[in-house]
Amino acid sequence: EKINALVDKILGHLDTTLLNNSASDMIQVARLVGRYYENEISIPKNLFDWVCRIAKEWDDSEYDTEEGRQQSYQEGINQVRGCAAEALLYCYQYAIWSDAIFDALFVVAKTGTVPTRAAVVFRMAVLLHVNQDRCFELFMAMMHDNAASLLALPLHDQNPLLYMINNHFSDLKPYFEVCIAEPRSHKETIVLLWFAWIRNLPGAKDLFFSLADASDDARASIIHAIWHYYKPQYSDKTMPVLHRYLNCDKKEIGVNYDYIFDRTIELFTPKDRTEFIKSYTKSPVCSYASHYFVDYMNKLSKEDPRLCLEILPDIYAHNKNADDWGCTPSRMIDYLIAAYNAVKKYDKKDPILEHALDLMDEWLHENVNRQYLFNVWEQW
Repeated sequence: EKINALVDKILGHLDTTLLNNSASDMIQVARLVGRYYENEISIPKNLFDWVCRIAKEWDDSEYDTEEGRQQSYQEGINQVRGCAAEALLYCYQYAIWSDAIFDALFVVAKTGTVPTRAAVVFRMAVLLHVNQDRCFELFMAMMHDNAASLLALPLHDQNPLLYMINNHFSDLKPYFEVCIAEPRSHKETIVLLWFAWIRNLPGAKDLFFSLADASDDARASIIHAIWHYYKPQYSDKTMPVLHRYLNCDKKEIGVNYDYIFDRTIELFTPKDRTEFIKSYTKSPVCSYASHYFVDYMNKLSKEDPRLCLEILPDIYAHNKNADDWGCTPSRMIDYLIAAYNAVKKYDKKDPILEHALDLMDEWLHENVNRQYLFNVWEQW
């Protein structure tokens, strides 16, 4: 009651003519909604009514510039109308206000600037709890001008697209075609299309590859997403994607492939793992391998030494072409020695041991390798 009394006092000092109030006062009013929400206190109706008015009526035209169109969520929530529009999302659990919320936000969609609309779209997934179809309609209204900064909003658990692709994917196809034509959106769009494809949504596969085959940003992003979200039940779609872009000789793509050796590769079937390792070590992206691949090779030299010895020549070949190569000559020799000893421990006559010795002989033609090996011997 004390909080409500304080809010009543704040609202009582406001001018009933909305635009006569200061921007700082209007932002303060809008942010009160979030405080009620965070403290799980019922939002008073008079506060809700004020926030609806601000969202519908406040003049945000000063942000309707080319520079403003390049701004996004952060800019939106720090100006009056965007802050009020976002505050309405905190009211989603009040069923009695649902029509008023949607009505106000449709006004924002029609007349709001890009930053203002971004403040809503960024976390409007909560409205799916209220009405999925109206939420979809509102999303499309927010995107009416296909502003690049809106198309490129980041994916997170309150982004409505993550959920709308399940029931509205066919309706979203024109939207995704717009995203494919907008380079700024590629990193997010490719992940959404992958989610749609692994859910077997009609048309998703074609859209996915039309983007992934054309954009370096999309390829780097999907390799990163596979590392982050991989599940064995999706291997029939994931493994072909991983193999498909191994020949993309771009640092950003190669760096993201390195992440696969962090933990994802352990989720592959033995057959998929072996095939991927062999293909990876022959590919250009291996030139960008870093500490995850280095750590994995240490493990592989002991757990699967035969495979390690088989791929070492391909890995070593990258050393001559890379300026900042994770698998240094000294590490390569360490892998070779460890794998050799691991095989010899169980079968001293295994033919691959001869291959290992031939490889060592070849590498010792280079001075840096000879010096390192002499140092190793001295430590022994």
